[in-house]
Amino acid sequence: MGWLGRGQSSRAEAKAENLFAAGTSIKGNVKAKGSVRIEGEVEGEMATDGNIVVGKSAEVRAKLSGRSVVVSGIVHGDIRAEGRLEILASGRVWGDVQVGSLEIAEGGLLRGVCEMLAETDDDGSPPAKRAAAGAESGGSSGNR
Repeated sequence: MGWLGRGQSSRAEAKAENLFAAGTSIKGNVKAKGSVRIEGEVEGEMATDGNIVVGKSAEVRAKLSGRSVVVSGIVHGDIRAEGRLEILASGRVWGDVQVGSLEIAEGGLLRGVCEMLAETDDDGSPPAKRAAAGAESGGSSGNR
């Protein structure tokens, strides 16, 4: 059974090297190595090269940044997930998100703007936009 009480655990939930347990309150900026699980309160910023799991009992008022993020608690703040952001049925997110992919379970909440991260070409533009712009302008690459 997954950490969040579901029949299957998502890959992001599999292992946490860093645990902020229920009853723990952190204020400030946290930079971690490996995956993080939050069950307590966090205020500020949290960045990791691993995954972030916001447990059901967690209340987060922070900017979160990680490989993948799973939310079953409350998050007030922006989220950047290079991989997937998963908001479970009990999850609540108030903030803008930048994600590789997004999954919101029925009952989950996202109040904010979602930007899908995309692979970019050398000039920084998304491949599809650049191709469409080239087709519109007859294939020229001049500035507009």
